[in-house]
Amino acid sequence: MKKLRVTFILSCLLMSTVFAGGFYVNPELGFVNSPTDRTITTTLGSMSAIADASALSGVSYGISTGYQFKRKLLHIIPEFTYNGYGISYLATNGTVFKKMNAVTTKVKLGLGMWKKRALYVSGGFSTLSFNYDGDSGSSGIFSSKAVTESQFVWAVGYRRVYLSTLLVNWEYEVRPQFTIEQTGDLLGTAVSVRDKVTMNTFKLGIGVQL
Repeated sequence: MKKLRVTFILSCLLMSTVFAGGFYVNPELGFVNSPTDRTITTTLGSMSAIADASALSGVSYGISTGYQFKRKLLHIIPEFTYNGYGISYLATNGTVFKKMNAVTTKVKLGLGMWKKRALYVSGGFSTLSFNYDGDSGSSGIFSSKAVTESQFVWAVGYRRVYLSTLLVNWEYEVRPQFTIEQTGDLLGTAVSVRDKVTMNTFKLGIGVQL
C-alpha cells in the first residue's frame, strides 16, 4: 500500500512537470437561437403533414468546471458543464415559453503559445431534458410528458486568464437537431407532433482558474 501511495504521488509530480495549467470554475450566461426554422411533422391517425415553423430564441445560464493541461502549444481541457435554458417560440396558441436543462461532458483542444490564453474547439456528449406540459396545442389535447435526449455537441471558443486567476471564456456552442415529441388524443384518434430543432448558444463565462 505504501508503495502504491508513493507511485501515485510520483505520477502526480510527473504530470505537473509535463503539463502546466490548473483547475477552474466558470459561471456563464448566453443567448440562444436556432439558425433555421423548426420542422414540424404532425400525424393524425394514418395521415401526416410536414411544415416549417418559427425559429426559437432565448437565454442560457450555467456553470462549468474542469482542468487545463498545457504542453508547449497544445491545451487539453476536459470539462463538465450544467446549463439551464429558457426559450420561446411561436405555436398555435401564441408564444410558448419552455425551460430545459442540459448536462454536458466534453474535451476542449486548444492552441496557444501562452499558458493563460488559447483558441480551442471542443466536442462531447450532452443530455438534454425538459417537460412538455401541453403548451403547444390550443385545444389542450396533448398530454404531459418528460423528454430526455442524448446528443453530441461541439463548440469553438477563446479563453484567457487575466490577473493570474480571472478566467474569461467566450464560446459558440452548436447543439445539433433534437426532437420535441408531443402525443395526445383527438376524438379517439391518436395525434402526435414531432418538432425538430437545432439550437446554438453564444456564451460568456467569467470565473476563476487556479
